[in-house]
Amino acid sequence: MAGGDRKNANSQLLAALATGSTLREASELTGVSQRTISRRLKDPKFKAALDRRKDAILTAVVGKLSDASTQAVSTLKQLLDCESHSVRLGAARSILDLSISMRTTVELTERITRLEEKHSGKHQ
Repeated sequence: MAGGDRKNANSQLLAALATGSTLREASELTGVSQRTISRRLKDPKFKAALDRRKDAILTAVVGKLSDASTQAVSTLKQLLDCESHSVRLGAARSILDLSISMRTTVELTERITRLEEKHSGKHQ
């Protein structure tokens, strides 16, 4: 296999694996054998490239979710003014539930950060 062919196969393989394809699916999509894929997954450079590709996808998804979340909050706020009592109650419950969940997440994140800082300070 020529160098360019392998580079192209690696790129296709990374795309397939990063988007959740199984070894069999990735093999069918790229023409690379499952055995070769398994071997490449053990290669630290290939694994690092796959992790970077997955991170990039996740970053894009989080950005889209953040944008949609802003719209969702606006919708919930609008529903608080709805004439239907059940719709208003549902919106109010959702807002309260989400507020509590978000606050808990923020608090846990802050606690973990402090613990990590404290732990890393001991090992310097």
